[in-house]
Amino acid sequence: MKIGEAGYISSCRDIVGAAKAIEARIKERFTPDLYVMGEPLVSVVAFSSKTLNIYEIADEMNSLGWHLNPLQNPPAIHIACTKPTVEAVDRLLNDLETAIQSVKLKGGDATKKAQGDTAALYGIAGSLPNKSVIKSMAAGFIDTLYKV
Repeated sequence: MKIGEAGYISSCRDIVGAAKAIEARIKERFTPDLYVMGEPLVSVVAFSSKTLNIYEIADEMNSLGWHLNPLQNPPAIHIACTKPTVEAVDRLLNDLETAIQSVKLKGGDATKKAQGDTAALYGIAGSLPNKSVIKSMAAGFIDTLYKV
């Protein structure tokens, strides 16, 4: 309500523009190390790697102050762009380049098992025989988070 319809439309345009810039620059700057998954339509860009362990990249990004969201099946990470992302696109991509180089120096290729925090979390979730427990845990977490 505070920014009005014009402000909302402007914010949406900026956020989608940031996501499109991230998508384009990953394709231009980081191929073949990274690839964009699918065709991002709005504000979320998911990406993975066929050459590097993507969870190790996520851990490196975390150490640089970025908290990207890991995915599994296939292993990937994504960024959900928001208003603060708009001003940080260049820094994000520069840090992504740093993370990629760090993983390469550590020998974190895609065939090796990742050892970091992200890999551990997703390894545990992926090993559960009954995945419905994840849904229950997530619902419980959200219920707890939003209870008054």
